[in-house]
Amino acid sequence: MATPEVAGLAVMLRAYNPQYTYADTVNAIKNGGRSIPVLFGKTTTGRAVDVMSSLAYINAPTGLMATVQ
Repeated sequence: MATPEVAGLAVMLRAYNPQYTYADTVNAIKNGGRSIPVLFGKTTTGRAVDVMSSLAYINAPTGLMATVQ
């Protein structure tokens, strides 16, 4: 049941920065995962999906300004 979670993460990453390409999104998901020793050899990266790490892996959107009240 990982497919719906990964698809949701991909949508979240693209919404966070719409300028990201397909490759940027895949790299953020793969490289932003948590390393799990038991997954080595079972997945392409040996990592489990981690939303917060994947969001931290990508660059913040450019051109947006926070409003201070």
